[in-house]
Amino acid sequence: MSEKKPSNAGASSSAIRELGRKVCAKRNLVDKPLFRRGFAEYIISHAVSGVSFGDDETLLFADNSSCVLQSEVTQGPYYVDGELIRNNVVEDQIGFPLYLDMQLIDTSICEPLPAVFVDFWHCDATGVQSGIAASSNGDDTDTANLDKTFLRGIQPSDVNGVVQIETIVPEDEATDPIVEYVRLSDAIPDGILAWISVDIDPTSGQGITSVATHYADGGVVNADSGSGGGGGGSAPPS
Repeated sequence: MSEKKPSNAGASSSAIRELGRKVCAKRNLVDKPLFRRGFAEYIISHAVSGVSFGDDETLLFADNSSCVLQSEVTQGPYYVDGELIRNNVVEDQIGFPLYLDMQLIDTSICEPLPAVFVDFWHCDATGVQSGIAASSNGDDTDTANLDKTFLRGIQPSDVNGVVQIETIVPEDEATDPIVEYVRLSDAIPDGILAWISVDIDPTSGQGITSVATHYADGGVVNADSGSGGGGGGSAPPS
């Protein structure tokens, strides 16, 4: 029968704690107790001052020093092929004017990335997106929505890596956005100027299945899509 040796785990833990205290004391670090951190410190406003509509776009990103890739999230939902190349996507939608500047940064060299086409889309004030017919997008029997293109568009980045979009803030949007912004006047209906920097890896390539495709004569559901598909539609034109 082998003899069991007494455990020295407790002694080792005590020695580690004592070493930690000595290190803190040597570096004049205060030994603070642990506490549960709340979320109040993360509730911040992204409103800024000193920016006006019509300012040089490079001024909006002059103090941006970030060049970091972050984990990707959901692609979409409701990506539609064949969107129009345009910077004004409002059409007949109602909402506060939003002028959005988005600067693309190449993370391999930490420089602006020109000539990149960006798909941009979002829902209207009721939470409905154009170009699709799906149960999670309002009335899924409204196949006429397949032919609509409101709040969707494609725009290339310019020499400064900036994409400019004219759209709206949905009327039911009450939260502070992640973009920096300024009100164009004391009256919100006069509009909001917003901007954000997005870092991307231009060498990375991924495929995404569209929910539908928009052709010159209307939209067609992609039967192979597993994200928000459904509804009616006809076969793609030849």
